[in-house]
Amino acid sequence: MRERASLAVRTWRSIEVELLGAAPRAGRSLIEENWRPDAATAYCHRCGGSVGVGEAAASGCSACRELSLPWSSAVRLGRYEGGLKDAVRSLKFHSDRHAGRVLGRALGSRIRVTLERRGDPRAILVPVPTTEYRRLWRNRGVDHTLQLVRHASAASGVPIARLLSRRHRPPQSETPPSKRVENVRRAFFLRSGAVVPSGVTVVLIDDVRTSGATLRACYRAISMETGRRREMASRIVVATVAVAGERRRGDSTTVAEQEIADQDEFSYPAA
Repeated sequence: MRERASLAVRTWRSIEVELLGAAPRAGRSLIEENWRPDAATAYCHRCGGSVGVGEAAASGCSACRELSLPWSSAVRLGRYEGGLKDAVRSLKFHSDRHAGRVLGRALGSRIRVTLERRGDPRAILVPVPTTEYRRLWRNRGVDHTLQLVRHASAASGVPIARLLSRRHRPPQSETPPSKRVENVRRAFFLRSGAVVPSGVTVVLIDDVRTSGATLRACYRAISMETGRRREMASRIVVATVAVAGERRRGDSTTVAEQEIADQDEFSYPAA
């Protein structure tokens, strides 16, 4: 009987790995491998794209310096690949609490450093929300981004503010790049009774960023409540565990160039 039960468990786990592409407990693997986030000099602190040493300044990198972004700073831990990718997927699809703790605390530490560098005395962490459908049917009943944010709050000392709700739409990962902006347009809105505190820096947190369309839609929902959209952009920091969709150095595409593609479909009315 025990052998049958053990075989059933092993079979189910193998099916999960085959379907979802990540083994459970990837968070433990990160700890065992002494994983460390990318160095702060490895990415642009304005757009979040990968850069070489000395290629970015306070005004951004060569790829984003001329862009009008709806945030003023970007924080990330690394590229969406290898062990980091496995850990994100393990948290998202297997409720891997170890991965949530390791990644959330690492992100919180980086957020704390960024806020200190900016001189922001007051800030809130705002998770990019999931829908009830996705939480129950795709994520095993767990809001994985909220798990990340709770650990990030513990590491940074910054309080959490669940300002946003989300209408169900197809996942961005399953949506063609050309349709991602439209897919999340008006998908986010302020929760009933939620108020954006005056003069507070808003740190938007998500697990993976590809084109930035989701974070832009969140910015739009928050800034519409304040009525001061361009001013709000200077108070927003985006923080993600990983950045996907980047090409290796020497190729032609950067995260900032994907932002240009988004801007072609995303307009900013005058403040």
